[in-house]
Amino acid sequence: MNSETVGGRLRAPAGTDGYGAAAEALVDQYESVTFAEVHREVLHLFPSRSSSVLDIGAGSGRDAAALALQGHRVVAAEPTTELRSLGHFSMPTRRSSGSMTRSPSCRS
Repeated sequence: MNSETVGGRLRAPAGTDGYGAAAEALVDQYESVTFAEVHREVLHLFPSRSSSVLDIGAGSGRDAAALALQGHRVVAAEPTTELRSLGHFSMPTRRSSGSMTRSPSCRS
């Protein structure tokens, strides 16, 4: 793992290169289909009881928000600042049925 720093902060992993510049188009693409549509083949594998979920590489937060609405406790980790600012991360997502929080290491 590359642990270089820029201005005293950890540099985003090279695997995220390009996501920031394409964030608006990516959020539009991710949000153009629902959680259920994307995961229809594996929905039966998701827990039916409220569970703790870690969504790594959460993108727009679509999946994390859908899981929170199903009653799960979700921590969404997205390393790309632009995706976090455009997606579901920009609004509070606490619901009576579940909750979603941003990973502390992914705060802008």
